[in-house]
Amino acid sequence: MVSPDTFSLGAFLGGFSSIYKFISCVMRRLLGKDSKYICIPAGSLASLTFCLYRNNTIALYVMLKTLQIMYIKGSNDGLFPDLPQANIFFYCFSTAILFHAAILEPHNLRPSYWKFLQSVSGGCIGLMDRHCLDTFGLKSSESLERVLKKYKPVPLQVFKF
Repeated sequence: MVSPDTFSLGAFLGGFSSIYKFISCVMRRLLGKDSKYICIPAGSLASLTFCLYRNNTIALYVMLKTLQIMYIKGSNDGLFPDLPQANIFFYCFSTAILFHAAILEPHNLRPSYWKFLQSVSGGCIGLMDRHCLDTFGLKSSESLERVLKKYKPVPLQVFKF
């Protein structure tokens, strides 16, 4: 319950919201008006609190949500085309990035991401031959062997239609 990680998480969450609110209030007072652009310096300075709690999962979640909000805002303003299922597109895009990393550099994936990709692909991501990719110098086949030894592969599921 009481650990340095707990205090780091509290400092991150409290610091992020406090810095954002403080900067936006100061900017409104200095400018004498409210502007939609005040969030840019406030968010930029508040993002420095990510140094207090270094967690890739939170950073990736915030990045994905930021892109999603920027798309929705741009779509409402007419800057981007309005896609009816844009949230599904963002999910597919982020999953495609994970698949790309799993094929080229599986050692760089977190265990939870590797298990997710294994379950989504029915265990096929671990069965793909990567020897042809070794010509690029990434040693993908060696990396896959280490990952498969480290994490137990998911048994291949056969789907009948």
